[in-house]
Amino acid sequence: MFQKSTSWEYNRKLVLTQGEHMLEYVLVVYFDAQMMKGEYVGHFASCAHANQYLEEHRDLYKERTWDKCLDQDYLFLPPDLIKKFPKLHGMK
Repeated sequence: MFQKSTSWEYNRKLVLTQGEHMLEYVLVVYFDAQMMKGEYVGHFASCAHANQYLEEHRDLYKERTWDKCLDQDYLFLPPDLIKKFPKLHGMK
C-alpha cells in the first residue's frame, strides 16, 4: 500500500524539485540604481541557470540595472509569493 504523505511534505517536494534538480535559487532583477524596483523572475536550480535564463530573455530585461541570484534561504520571501519556475531552452 502507498504511504500517504502530509500536505506539507507534498508541497515541499512540488515546490523545491523539478525532475532531478532542486529549485532553491531566486533571481530578482532591478530597474533602478537604488535597487528599489525589484522584479521577481523565478526559482532556478542554480545561479548559472538563472544567468542562462537572463541571456535567453535579454530583450525582456534589457532595461535592468542590476540582477541578483541568491539561495532562497538568504532572502526574505513574502509568505504569499506565488513561485515561478521558468524553463530554460533545451531543458525539460
